[in-house]
Amino acid sequence: MEAERSKGATVAVFGANGFVGQALCQAALAAGYSVQAFVRSEPTVPDSVEVLRHTDDNRAALEGCDYVFNAIGRAHVLEKEPEVLALERFRAINRDLALAIAEQARDAGAKGLVHISSVAAIRSQSLAGETIDDTTPTAPHQAYGISKLEGDEALLAMSSQDFPICCLRPPVLVGPSAGGLVAKFAKAARKGLPLPLKGIANRRSFMAVDNLADAAIHAMRERAQGAYIVTDSEPMSSAVFYDLLTLAAGKGRRTFAIPAFALKAASKIALGDKVQSLIGDAAYGSARFRGDFHWQPAVTLEDAVKRMMQAERT
Repeated sequence: MEAERSKGATVAVFGANGFVGQALCQAALAAGYSVQAFVRSEPTVPDSVEVLRHTDDNRAALEGCDYVFNAIGRAHVLEKEPEVLALERFRAINRDLALAIAEQARDAGAKGLVHISSVAAIRSQSLAGETIDDTTPTAPHQAYGISKLEGDEALLAMSSQDFPICCLRPPVLVGPSAGGLVAKFAKAARKGLPLPLKGIANRRSFMAVDNLADAAIHAMRERAQGAYIVTDSEPMSSAVFYDLLTLAAGKGRRTFAIPAFALKAASKIALGDKVQSLIGDAAYGSARFRGDFHWQPAVTLEDAVKRMMQAERT
C-alpha cells in the first residue's frame, strides 16, 4: 500500500548535506521516492539523488516536487557570540530561511512540508522527574530555542489543508557524524576513558537520526499538521548512555561514582555554562505523535549507538 502511494512521487530535501539531511535522503530513497537534494556546497549525498543548488529563490527548481523536507538549521556554535548578534543569526536561519523555503515550496505547487525543529523550542532542560511533552508551555530562554519556536510558529501560521506543515521536535540525535554532547561522549568512549557519571541520576532523551528520518517520512504520508515532539526511547542517565557507547566501542562499562558535589564542581570548572548538557535533566515524551499517527521507531537506540560507533572505526 505505502509502496503504491510513493511510486513516482518526488521529494525535496533542503540541507541534504547535513547530518539530518543525509538521513532523510537515505530514508526517502528506501521508501521508494525520487529525491532532489538541495545543497549550497559540494554534495555528500547518495549518487541516486538529483543534486540541485540551493539559491535565494527555488520556485522553478521545485516545480513538480510533491513534498519538501527542511533540514536546514543553525545549532552548534562553538565561538562565543554577543547575545543580540547570536539571536539575529539564529533567526536568519531557523525562522526566516525556513519560512522562505516553505513559501517557495507552496508557490511551486508542493503538497506540504515537514520541518525539522527541536525540543529547544519548548525548553532545553526539564525539572527533576519531569518529562516535557506537547502540552508543556513553551518557554525557551536561549537564542537557539527562541529562534526555533519563532520558526515553528511562523510556519504553522501558513499551514493549511492544501499545504500542511509539520514541525518535528527531536531531542539530542545519535548517529554517524553526530555533533555536540554525543560527539564528545563518542570521542571519549572510543578511547575507553572512564568518566565519573554514576553519581548523577539525571534523565536525558536521545534519538537515533534514522528514526527521526523515518518519523518525517511518516508525517509526510499522514499529511500531519502541527508541532510534535518525536523520541524513540525512554529518558536515561548520562551514565547509562555513556556505558552504551563504551560497550559498543568494545571498552566495557567505563563509568564510576564520586560524590555528586565533587562531580558538579569539577564539571562546572571544565564545562562552565555547558555543565547542564552533561549532568542536567532534559527528558521528553512523544506519546502524542505516536498516538496520532501510529508511528513506531524503525531501529532501537542501542542499535543506532552500535552503528555510530562502528562507523567511527571505519
